[in-house]
Amino acid sequence: MKLFDIDWHGFLAKLELFHKLPVDARRFFVEQVKPSTPVSKGVLAQFREPLIASGLMVMSPTGSHANVHPECRDFSRVIRAMARSRVYASPSRDTFHFYLNDNLTTPEITALSGPGAWGRLDHHELQRVYASVCSKAWPKGFLDAQSTGWELDHASAGEPHYLSGTAVLRAAQRLVQAIAESGPVMFSRIPEILPDTAPETISGAIRATLRYLLLFPFLRHDDLEPMIGLWPGLAEKLLNKAPAQPQPVAVGEPFHAPFLMEDMVAILSACAVEPIRLRGNDMRIFEAARQGLEESLGTLPEWIEASFNCGPQARIEFALFFLGAFVYVKRAGRPGADFRLEPTREGAEWLAMRPKERLRALIDGLRGSRKKAEALFADEVMSLAPDLSAMTSRADSAKLLPFILEGFASVPGDKYLRLADFLAWQSKTNNGLAALVKKDRYFSIRLNWQHVSGLSEEETESIWGQALFNFLRGRLLPLGAVTVAVEAGQKAICLALTDAGRYLLGTAQDFDIAGDPAAHVLIQPNFDVVFLTPSARVEASLARIGERKGRHVGTLFRITKNSIFAAAAASLTRDGVLETLREHCAAGIPPNVEAEINGWFARYRQVNVQPATLIHCPDAETAARVLATLGKKAARLTDTVLELRESKIQSAVTKKLREAGIFIRT
Repeated sequence: MKLFDIDWHGFLAKLELFHKLPVDARRFFVEQVKPSTPVSKGVLAQFREPLIASGLMVMSPTGSHANVHPECRDFSRVIRAMARSRVYASPSRDTFHFYLNDNLTTPEITALSGPGAWGRLDHHELQRVYASVCSKAWPKGFLDAQSTGWELDHASAGEPHYLSGTAVLRAAQRLVQAIAESGPVMFSRIPEILPDTAPETISGAIRATLRYLLLFPFLRHDDLEPMIGLWPGLAEKLLNKAPAQPQPVAVGEPFHAPFLMEDMVAILSACAVEPIRLRGNDMRIFEAARQGLEESLGTLPEWIEASFNCGPQARIEFALFFLGAFVYVKRAGRPGADFRLEPTREGAEWLAMRPKERLRALIDGLRGSRKKAEALFADEVMSLAPDLSAMTSRADSAKLLPFILEGFASVPGDKYLRLADFLAWQSKTNNGLAALVKKDRYFSIRLNWQHVSGLSEEETESIWGQALFNFLRGRLLPLGAVTVAVEAGQKAICLALTDAGRYLLGTAQDFDIAGDPAAHVLIQPNFDVVFLTPSARVEASLARIGERKGRHVGTLFRITKNSIFAAAAASLTRDGVLETLREHCAAGIPPNVEAEINGWFARYRQVNVQPATLIHCPDAETAARVLATLGKKAARLTDTVLELRESKIQSAVTKKLREAGIFIRT
């Protein structure tokens, strides 16, 4: 080992000096002080006194600088190595590989693969070590070992024996077992875990568990306390804490809304009123336009935004992705010259549909009932489960998708299950990824832009759980296919399936979009729309009719002439607007408000604007000759002015006029 092959009994003694420091001084010592490098008095600043008083550092004879005490340099090196470790803050293959390279030599790493190791360190060898060490079988095999011979299969040639005797083996096994049962512990508690054990035996046990990656040291984030624990997630597996089948629970704050569809409607409506300008360098919308679109979105509960990472900016990007993928918007113009986003004919037709048919079009598109196109802002094809497409080949994605659909199809519609329980149960009992790995020993997936093979059981469960969550976050939730809620008296997120969810999963032939009976909305004679209770669905629906004035509850919208004109430009009709208002406002529409809406719609008109090519003639006789020559290609505007019914003068037109003795001057 590069750094951890030390006298750990001495480390525990020096730890008492570290405990004397306040947290900010600990942080300075760990991050700024190197074991063999002097630190000037000025750099030490306010930390000089506590560091010197602790005994970890000593001042130079001249008082100009300080050094780590010679007897504390091993402690300094080790605690800095613990600070570099990210295995507990962010457990992954990358953080594991960094930890390996930081603390073990190349022969030690390759030896961890056991008999048959290739003897050289490369990408495949690192994958093999990870799959071996970060699995339940690794600590279990050690705990079941009856003799120090377990070490022989994992030690490199010429390496000293860390399990130098039965006493060290038994102490190391007791330490691993105790930490598996309790979770990570402070280093200072290790002597309590191993009472009546000689200090040198405790030191040997710590060295052995670190050398063979049975335990991992790290610093606790808040106070930089040195800690030690198993690889994250292994303790539960080692103790056979199998997930229980999810059971129905009581909930509060239920939320259900196809907000992706409503977000797409908001953006498409804005495009219909005025095309949205795009930046020429990255083809994204300008910041001012984005902020305006965010204001038009319906409001989601804060716990939804936080739990599923669906804040306004993310929703805008996601809606734009769908609009482009379904070819409901297109880019027009040229970068730097009126580059813009405008609706397509398909987009206008979709916008004119009723809500249920709009949602059906999106779901059918994802299910494959509609031809998909390349996305507007990403070079990929729409997929029902995009995570699978990103991780595996198309053939393997097709094999994995049924497992995801089957898993969510098991969620009831009239009862709520805890999301965490559902993910854990499905990852254990209905894991499509585990099935592929078991069938094909060479199976690999793409993680963090690289191919990964040799997945452990624990890793397949973790990846599958994340794939299920991403399917929920990226498909079911934004399409209103699930209702999510918070468990009564708890903070746990729960879910239930909706009619639209069963249709998306293929277990129902049709669906209904239910109203929101809990929504209480009033229209005031002064044209204010007041929400007495929050309702994201109703808010998104009325956002197309009124100007936004607030969010959640209170006066959220005001119906104005401009808002009605904008609604008409976005293909809403007078009858449709009045029907929407009556549907959501139980007290009805005040007579003066309805009269004004009728009047505003009556004033709405559309005109076509297009460039024209005009032919100015010197006199009426010339104009008559030109008209006679061009026939239906020209129309008389005045006695001497004609309009050419083509966008520009073609060479054929020029030639025909010349033959008649009429020449064009520009």
